[in-house]
Amino acid sequence: MSGKVTIRPYVESDLESVIAILRDLFASELKLYDRTRAPHEIGADYVANLQEEAEKSKGVMLVAETDGAVVGYCTLHTHRDTFGDTDEIFYAYAHIGDVSVLERYRNLGIGTLLIERCEEIARAAGIKWLRLNVLAANTGGRKFYAARGFEENQINLEKAL
Repeated sequence: MSGKVTIRPYVESDLESVIAILRDLFASELKLYDRTRAPHEIGADYVANLQEEAEKSKGVMLVAETDGAVVGYCTLHTHRDTFGDTDEIFYAYAHIGDVSVLERYRNLGIGTLLIERCEEIARAAGIKWLRLNVLAANTGGRKFYAARGFEENQINLEKAL
């Protein structure tokens, strides 16, 4: 990477790049979790759904671009709330749906820039809490998020039957 990284909203011309990033993400997650989609199943309909869901919550889909290429993306849902959650007090929060950067561009600060932009957008929307989910087996992701101030809030446990 030789150029500046730009974080900007997703546009339709980013579609193929975001599909490639998602397929890369799903290939990585499939190694950690056997209940995820196969990478080849990810296409335009999946991206359209991500964008629609972000827009429903007054959020946004962002991309990271460098050297003329889209190399990362994330989704931010800015108006979620605890209705129906296990929290006993009702409050609003923002939620990062995904953060993913192509493997060859990782450890260059791009994921951090995506998260920082999400934080800016959430603060501007008057939100005080930002959440995200990460697979328990994704130790690299957990370390990445912890280094950026995310702390475990609730832990879901499961048992195979």
